[in-house]
Parts: sequence; C-alpha cells; structure tokens
Amino acid sequence: MDLPEDVIQFEPQELLYEVKLPAYVTQAMLVLEASDPTADLAVQCYTDEGFVEGHQINEVLGWTVVDLPEGNSRVKVFVRPSGGGEGCYIIRITRDLTP
Repeated sequence: MDLPEDVIQFEPQELLYEVKLPAYVTQAMLVLEASDPTADLAVQCYTDEGFVEGHQINEVLGWTVVDLPEGNSRVKVFVRPSGGGEGCYIIRITRDLTP
C-alpha cells in the first residue's frame, strides 16, 4: 500500500492546478482551510460524463475524500466568503495509464 503524499498546496492567487495520478489511485483526500474563517467551502467532482455526487467536507476536521472515477476528472473547490463573491479552484486530474 502506498502512503499518502502531498501533491499540491493551494495558493490564493493560483486558481488552476494540473495533477497526474496513476490509474490505480481511486481516492484523493483534500484538506481545506479558508484564510477567511467565515467562508463556506464546497467540493465537487466532474468527469466528461457529468457531475460525481458526494464529497461532503468534515466541518470539524476540514477535509473530504474525493472518489475518483476512471479516466480524467476535474475537482472544483468553491470558496464563498460571508461578505459575498465566490472563488473557485480547479484541479484537473489526468490519469497515467502506463504501468
């Protein structure tokens, strides 16, 4: 079993991330903490076929596990401060099919 590793760290000004994962990886853990403690966070996963349901954030611990479907996908992390406006970070996940 492979141990988890940090793949990316969110930066406030960087909204798009590219990640290449082996095809056998079926889950990713996102640890989320907004710089504004009043902000609401949400995570959604999409494939070419559409929306993948689930991905509730543990409010106390600030993390969620994203079940990654086969093929490529996009994970969107939405940040909505209490004062309005909304930011969206996008993680494009490409599956490496080589053994």
